[in-house]
Amino acid sequence: MVKKTKKSFDKLIKMSKAGVGLKNLSARYNEELTKKSDTIQKLRNTIRSLTAKILNYENFIDIKGLAADFEEFLHPSKKSVRDNLSYFKDHIDEHNAPKKVVNSKKHSMER
Repeated sequence: MVKKTKKSFDKLIKMSKAGVGLKNLSARYNEELTKKSDTIQKLRNTIRSLTAKILNYENFIDIKGLAADFEEFLHPSKKSVRDNLSYFKDHIDEHNAPKKVVNSKKHSMER
């Protein structure tokens, strides 16, 4: 039997406890890394599928000739002040047009 001093024995116990704790910590971190790598892989697959869908939409727009209309939808051109004024004047004239009065034997109605 090997005799050890109490001090050296306590040091060995502390080191073994620390080793077990570090081993458990390492195992926990490895589990988290595998979970996160799986999540990263899923996100990469999602990005690939969304990129493919975007390319399909772009091809569809090009084939149907909707690129100019889509660009106008995304970035509408600014109208001049004169265009806006003429547009609103036309609508004001329609709004202020005299109402037609329809006289019937039963009712007098405005349309």
